[in-house]
Amino acid sequence: GLGLRQQEYYFNSDPASMKIRSAYVAHLSKILQLSSISGSASALMKLETALAKHSRKLEALRDPQKNYNKMPISQLNALTPHINWNLVFPKLKIQKVDSVIVGQPEFFRGLDQTLTTFSVSDWKLYLKWSLVNTYAEFLGSSIEKQNFSFYGTVMNGVKVQKPRWKRVVQQTDESLGELIGQVYVAEYLPKGTKEK
Repeated sequence: GLGLRQQEYYFNSDPASMKIRSAYVAHLSKILQLSSISGSASALMKLETALAKHSRKLEALRDPQKNYNKMPISQLNALTPHINWNLVFPKLKIQKVDSVIVGQPEFFRGLDQTLTTFSVSDWKLYLKWSLVNTYAEFLGSSIEKQNFSFYGTVMNGVKVQKPRWKRVVQQTDESLGELIGQVYVAEYLPKGTKEK
């Protein structure tokens, strides 16, 4: 749920990180405006910064043992007393859950604290922003261009966006690659090759 994607961007004090944070707030403001969502970019930034405070640094996410925390639902409920997972999972159409694997237990503990720190309107704004941010490349050219301007240019240094046809092909490949691969294998891989 971090728009800047890495915890360090919210706290590092080097000039590059500070420039990215400033550009991010401007990006938030522009996306809110383009998507007709009323709310404050600075409020969004405060909420994301609070979430980032409880997120692991990038290098800590590389440890598979530390990221594997299997626990029963009762332990998850104890970790986050303000979230009743017994009610959440059925709403997500997930039935008969007895245990879960939590990648970052400290994040969920912090999320639970953050739920009571920010107002419901702040959370609604954050959820609307997260939805728009997730699908920004599909929401019309003005939002798509703004999204590329920040994530492509500011974050990754890419000056020119790929032509639309290349983006469509890439998205199709990412979405259907496995299915197309199965059709290819069925047509061109000799029978028995997989078993061999």
